[in-house]
Amino acid sequence: MLSDVQYKEKEKKILLVAKTFLENPVSNIELSEITGISPSSVQRYLNAPEIITLLGQDAFNKIQELLKNNTLAARIKGGINSTTNNMPLRDNIGKFSGNVHK
Repeated sequence: MLSDVQYKEKEKKILLVAKTFLENPVSNIELSEITGISPSSVQRYLNAPEIITLLGQDAFNKIQELLKNNTLAARIKGGINSTTNNMPLRDNIGKFSGNVHK
């Protein structure tokens, strides 16, 4: 259980991370470098339910939407990198059977 002082510190960090992310929706690693808070804590703070009481439901929904967009963009980038760096293998009947690094 957190003491009152620890809880206030946590709220300050959540506010810092949330406001920074709303102003500049970057990845967790970049946000970590900006705020000086570890990437795992940044992720935890961006999903914290305290944001609803501190900034409101609209801000929380906006953060969740931006996080979803960041995830989708990262998946697209990963897929592009995968197809650029790998060559697909097919078996005798033409079914996909894996990748080989180019």
